Amino acid sequence: YFYAFQIYCDFSGYTDIALGCARLLGYDLGVNFDRPYFSKTFSEFWTRWHISLSSWLRDYLYIPLGGNRGGAVETYRNLALTMLLGGLWHGANWTFVAWGGLHGAYLVVERLVERPVGRLAAALRLPPAVRSFLAVVLVFHLTAFAWIFFRAPSFGTAWAVIAGIATRTTLSLAQVQSKFLIAKGAVLCVVLMAAESLSFRPAFGERFGASPALRYATAAGIVWSLALFGAFSGSNFIYFQF
Repeated sequence: YFYAFQIYCDFSGYTDIALGCARLLGYDLGVNFDRPYFSKTFSEFWTRWHISLSSWLRDYLYIPLGGNRGGAVETYRNLALTMLLGGLWHGANWTFVAWGGLHGAYLVVERLVERPVGRLAAALRLPPAVRSFLAVVLVFHLTAFAWIFFRAPSFGTAWAVIAGIATRTTLSLAQVQSKFLIAKGAVLCVVLMAAESLSFRPAFGERFGASPALRYATAAGIVWSLALFGAFSGSNFIYFQF
């Protein structure tokens, strides 16, 4: 789960740095990440995650392959091929192909079950807010699972991680100490998600811009967080390898 947040903060973070630098020079570039982990479907996820890449895959692979202009089978085939090639774009490794294949399968399956799930939700009389929440939770968990293959250097490592999820372990002192680091990471993830959720409210940006005290307090909080949690080594961004 932490890798899901790590790669998002890594890639979205340096994208935001580039956007900010461009804005200082008078250029307003398009947004490349738009709260992807709040997506309710995988189709929505791929309109929010790495928008420049997903747009390229759509325009130069999915649509030329036929898009959804054929029947259902052709559409499913085009989705699967597009995501497989999107995974291969990240590197000549079968783990990337598996990651792309999983997302292709997610896109196909969600189309197959869309109507049955809708009928089930209606039969259960689930409120729209509950349906949306459950959808966001499901999409995030499946996305985090797919990241295992994206992160792993080999299938063996990926399967070991998956097996470890269901394996009972005992905690040593070193592991207990690491749990406190995990707790810090969890707090940061909660803060990140809270900040992301505020961006759903258009009026928040206006109120934030109109309140000097709030801006200064936010800046001070960011500086404090950087001093406490910042990594000041010379490590590269994860996505630079792509």
